Amino acid sequence: MSLFAALAGLLSLLALGFVCVQLGFSLSLTGPGQAAWVLLLGPALEEWVFRALLQAEVEAKLRTRHSRFGHSHLAHIANFVAAIAFACAHIPARGTDAWLWVFPGLLLGEVWRRTHNIWACVLLHSLMNASLALATILW
Repeated sequence: MSLFAALAGLLSLLALGFVCVQLGFSLSLTGPGQAAWVLLLGPALEEWVFRALLQAEVEAKLRTRHSRFGHSHLAHIANFVAAIAFACAHIPARGTDAWLWVFPGLLLGEVWRRTHNIWACVLLHSLMNASLALATILW
């Protein structure tokens, strides 16, 4: 990856954080424990549960039962199921606005679908959380 692409990606994440703050979302890090949870442990746990376990298992079950469909279509269905579950898991913290978490769930699921690399998903998830936290501070 070029330096330009990395910089463009980071600026895009910051812009996403800005848009989220403008929509009324915030992510305040009140201490080192919460920062560790939001930036490291939470993303690792969520990606393990929603990508490595749920999305992978749904895709495997669909492939077993519906082999006549293309593998790619089944992987997209599994991604959608995992994204819905990801959004539902955020209902306790975000209430009815949790439906918006479908979109980052789909993005993270697409990274999983293409790479099957949990660490790529954890890194992206952590960067998304960091961008929202930084945007909360800046704006």
